[in-house]
Amino acid sequence: MWPHEPAQAITNSRAEKFEMITCPAATAGNEGVFVFDHITGQVRGAVLDPQAATFTAFYFRNVAQDFDLQNLGGKPQFAIVAGYAQLQNKPGVRVQTAPGIIYIAELTSGMVRSYAFSWERTTRQAALQELTPVSQFPFRQADVQ
Repeated sequence: MWPHEPAQAITNSRAEKFEMITCPAATAGNEGVFVFDHITGQVRGAVLDPQAATFTAFYFRNVAQDFDLQNLGGKPQFAIVAGYAQLQNKPGVRVQTAPGIIYIAELTSGMVRSYAFSWERTTRQAALQELTPVSQFPFRQADVQ
């Protein structure tokens, strides 16, 4: 018979001015939850440690600065999703990069940017970490509205 493989799903929910997503934090099934505020352009998130039953890792990023919106004018329109990436750790990095990745698109700039984060199991609260930009690509011309 075939080996057992657990089903995993990434979830998201959207309101008018914010979105909430889950993103894989570890291959063992742990996930982070991230809230993206469309008004401020900030992403904040946390990972729940299953043994301690408490949030022990915390994340943030002001993505509005990444899209250079001051020079483009107009009202920013964002979308956010999560996926699997399994990025390799950089040499000398002790903490494991999470297998998930966060993608954020912005309509005015016409760009999609990706962000990674690290997580390690601990029962104590870790310092606030900034999401790490990974890569980007344009999906439309910035002057098309």
